[in-house]
Amino acid sequence: MSGTITTFVKGNYVLVGDSAGMVLPSNGAGITIAMIGGRIAGQVISEHLKSGVPLSEFEIRWKKQMGKVMSNSKKAFIFGSYILRLPDWIINLIFNRFTKPFVWRSITCRNMFFIF
Repeated sequence: MSGTITTFVKGNYVLVGDSAGMVLPSNGAGITIAMIGGRIAGQVISEHLKSGVPLSEFEIRWKKQMGKVMSNSKKAFIFGSYILRLPDWIINLIFNRFTKPFVWRSITCRNMFFIF
């Protein structure tokens, strides 16, 4: 689960959903992400057929709407992969009440520590 592919559009082809890697790396969720991608793709394709808007507009809109979420999810995945290598007593310390807000922000793909 490494996130999306580098380009979604090539010629007259648009990749959306699983074929475009539209899955959150942190938790494997993909249905909602694919639905958002499908909505954006449908809008752009419609505009392409009606008024000649380039299909590459899909990538611009996707990154504008979902780029930050995907980036945060990938960071959360990397963060989590390091945590799971730690001894149990450290993991217990990480998941105590004091750190719960940070872990929750990580799980929900938000900036974890307000620094990245």
